Amino acid sequence: MLTEAAIRVMCREGVIGATTRAIATEAGVPLGTIHYAFRSKAELFEQVIDAIADHTIRPVEDALARGVDPEKQLLGALRGYADHVRDFSDETRLTYELMTYVARVPELADVAKLQYDRYMDDVGRHLEDFASRNALEWTVPFSVVQRYLASVLEGAELQYLNDADDADVWAILELAGRHVLSLARRKT
Repeated sequence: MLTEAAIRVMCREGVIGATTRAIATEAGVPLGTIHYAFRSKAELFEQVIDAIADHTIRPVEDALARGVDPEKQLLGALRGYADHVRDFSDETRLTYELMTYVARVPELADVAKLQYDRYMDDVGRHLEDFASRNALEWTVPFSVVQRYLASVLEGAELQYLNDADDADVWAILELAGRHVLSLARRKT
C-alpha cells in the first residue's frame, strides 16, 4: 500500500517532489508511518524499484506460460512487455528518473546498481526459463543474449517514451525477438 502510494506520487510529482508527507497523504496514513515503514530513502527507492519491476514482468511471465511454440512464447512476452510500457508509461519513465537521480547521490549509488542488477536478472531469468521450457540452447554466450535483449528493451522503452509510436516500437521488438530466436537451437 505505501509502496504503491509512493509510486503514484513519484509518477505524478517526480522523484524530488515525492516527499514523505505527500506519500503519507496519498496512502491516507499518518506521516510517522512512512518513517516506520522505510528506514531510509534508499529502502523506499528499493521497494519502489522492486514493485515496478514486478508490475512490468507479470505480462512477460503470463505470455511465456501461455505460448505453445517458442516463437509465440517469445513474441508474446515481448508484446506483453511493450503493452505494459505503453499502458504504464509513467512507471517506465519513473524507472529512468530514479536511475539518474540515485546515480548522482553518492549515498544512494548502491540503489542504482540494485535497480540495474534486478533488471538484468529478470531478463536473464526469463531467457533461461524460455530456453529450458523449449529445450533450447544458445549458440552464443548467454550473457551476450541477455545483454543484447536488455539493451534492445531499454532502447525501445526510451523511443516509446519519446514518441509514443506503438507500431515502431513493436517492429523493433519483433525484429529483436526473431533475432534472439535465431541465436537458439534445439538441444541435441
